[in-house]
Amino acid sequence: MTEPINLEYILTEKEYVSAVQAFYSRTYHTKLWFYFSAVVFLSGLAVVRFVAIDNIVGMLLLVCGFAVLSQTYRAHFAMPREFFRRNPELHQSWILQFTEDGLFTSSSKSESRVEWSFFREIWETADFYFLLSGIDTPTIVLKRAFTSKAQEVEFRTLIKRKINPNIQRNSFFESVESDELQTERVLPQSPPDWR
Repeated sequence: MTEPINLEYILTEKEYVSAVQAFYSRTYHTKLWFYFSAVVFLSGLAVVRFVAIDNIVGMLLLVCGFAVLSQTYRAHFAMPREFFRRNPELHQSWILQFTEDGLFTSSSKSESRVEWSFFREIWETADFYFLLSGIDTPTIVLKRAFTSKAQEVEFRTLIKRKINPNIQRNSFFESVESDELQTERVLPQSPPDWR
C-alpha cells in the first residue's frame, strides 16, 4: 500500500450510542454486572416472597440488586447519550488517515498520530471497527465512512497486517465479514492425505 486510506465523517448521537453499547456488550465486566445484579435482586425477591416479607437479608439483597442493576442499566443506556450531548468535540468532523506508519486522526480542535504497535486487538460489528489499545479505550472506525468496498478491503488488509501478530485477535472479527468483502476460496483439487 502506497496511498494512505482517508476517511472523513461526523459522528451522530445514534452512532455513538450504538458504538458504546456494542463495545460495552463485548466487554466481560458489563455482562458480569448485569448477571450478578439480576441474581442478587431475584434472590432478595425470593427470600422476601417465600421466607418472610420483613426479612432483613431479603430486603438488603433486593435493594442492593436493584441498585446495581439500575446503575448498570444507566451506564449502558443513558450515560452514552448524556456524554455525547455534553461533549461538542464528538459533534465535529473527524478525519482518519491510515498509513503504513500508523493512524493519524484530526478534527478542528485536535490532532493525534498513533503507531500500529499501540493497538493490541481488532473488533468488528455490522457498523464499526474497534481498534483497541486497552480495555476501555477503543478507536472507532465507522464503516459508512468508506467510499467504496475496495477501500474497506484495503483497510482490512492493512489492519490485519499491522496489528501485533503475537496478540490473539478476537474470533468475532473473522466471522462477520460480509459477502462483498470475502474473497473467493479456491478448494484444493485433491483431498488431503491423512496418513
